Amino acid sequence: METDQTGEPAAVGWRFRTPPDWPEPPVGWRPPPGWAPDPQWPPAPLGWQFWETDTEHPGLYGASTQVQSMHSSGVFNAAPAQPIGNWAARPRQNQGLGTALLVLGALVLLGEILSAVTAPAAVRAFEAAAAEGRDPAEVLTAHDAVDFLGGGMVLLPLWIIGSLWLSRARENAMLIAPDRVRRSAVWAWLGWWVPVVSLWFPKQIIDDSWRITSSVAAVGPRGRYRDTSLWWVLWIAYNVAGNVYENRVVLDGIMGNDIPVHQGVVPALEIVAAVLGVLAFATWVPVVRGLSQAQTELARPYGSVGLG
Repeated sequence: METDQTGEPAAVGWRFRTPPDWPEPPVGWRPPPGWAPDPQWPPAPLGWQFWETDTEHPGLYGASTQVQSMHSSGVFNAAPAQPIGNWAARPRQNQGLGTALLVLGALVLLGEILSAVTAPAAVRAFEAAAAEGRDPAEVLTAHDAVDFLGGGMVLLPLWIIGSLWLSRARENAMLIAPDRVRRSAVWAWLGWWVPVVSLWFPKQIIDDSWRITSSVAAVGPRGRYRDTSLWWVLWIAYNVAGNVYENRVVLDGIMGNDIPVHQGVVPALEIVAAVLGVLAFATWVPVVRGLSQAQTELARPYGSVGLG
């Protein structure tokens, strides 16, 4: 087995941290795909962090992009290639989940736009039904179909994929710097909709994961961390506008006695929500692509790229 001293992204500035009672590997060594420790070695302590900042040889890993090698010590040669178990977790790429997240987000945005476009016609149909003495609630419009297809059928998959994507981002960051991740794993799922904490928990997990990943992986301009405040402000504003429909007090103040006739459809609010949705999505795309790309580059040297 050869020692990997390449200048590949995940190795820049980091070295393998040997668990207690394991033999020390040569400088620059890291586990290649398929390697596992000798079964005779004691197990690593629970929660052991296998990587640490290399302050003694800061230039070793990034000095060259060419593969260099040296013979490893005999004890590490004695550890044969075995199926990888849980002895050391490896980062996993996040590109596939990121792409799926953007596709589902685009479908929700399309639904918002179509909802705003069809809202005026729906209001006219409701008013016509009321003028004829019919119940407006029994009138079916294109607006109803858009709300069902664009919202109800997509929101659940969007939440699942978004939570999986954020969970993986957090898991990858935990492998590098667990002390710098501020929120526990459950908030990657619940943080999107639990009242109050939804105002900042998801942003914190994204920021922590992206900062940590881009500080280790050799990423290009897309994967480099950048401030996410604009996206988050627009995201909050979009959600506030979208949730107005669920607030009867606000609707009463806007529509008064027209609520029963118009079935709660307010074209002006639909347009505002659609505009905010477009702006929020436009700033969301580089966040998802950037973090996903950074984590894919992090996973590339470990043979994880191409997995889900």
